[in-house]
Amino acid sequence: ITSLCKSSILLTSGKITDVGNTKEIVSLYLRNAIKPVVGNISDLPRRAGSGDVFVVSAFVSTPEDHSQKQIYFTSGLYIEATIRAKESFSNVSLFILIKNTNGDYVLSPFQIDEGQTFIINDSEIKRVSCTLPFTGLAAGTYFVDIGIFDRNFHFLDWIEGAVSFDIIDNRNIKGRLGLIYPKGVWEVHNEE
Repeated sequence: ITSLCKSSILLTSGKITDVGNTKEIVSLYLRNAIKPVVGNISDLPRRAGSGDVFVVSAFVSTPEDHSQKQIYFTSGLYIEATIRAKESFSNVSLFILIKNTNGDYVLSPFQIDEGQTFIINDSEIKRVSCTLPFTGLAAGTYFVDIGIFDRNFHFLDWIEGAVSFDIIDNRNIKGRLGLIYPKGVWEVHNEE
């Protein structure tokens, strides 16, 4: 939709409730359709997994202040999931998939990529977090999938859209292109 239309309308119960730029209308629709979840998410539909280890709750904040829900372009991300086991597992790891309002996956940190796994015992509850000091994500709304693998890379759980968040661009630079803004190392050399 965002690549085909410059402007759009938002319908709620068959009535026009908003008119404007397509990207803004789509973002508004998704924010209203998929509310950020605070608290228990165990009732959300699972995309995959046995459910032997499952996500109970999740939240997104800044790395510096876990009560801060306003996330600026420059602040980085802290994502925490509380998980629970129905039976004991060793070599468990989490993954996080972050997608934009178009459904494009833009970041995908996997705990196993850092060489990390953990043991969770029967009926045990653990909090697992991932800190991304700088994401480079453009301003907009994002949705977080959270999943759990066992040591054989079988899904134990995978929740699509477990939580959402907005990145606010606090740099006063508007109209930048791209899904992410990576930090680059810039050098200027004199021509000899």
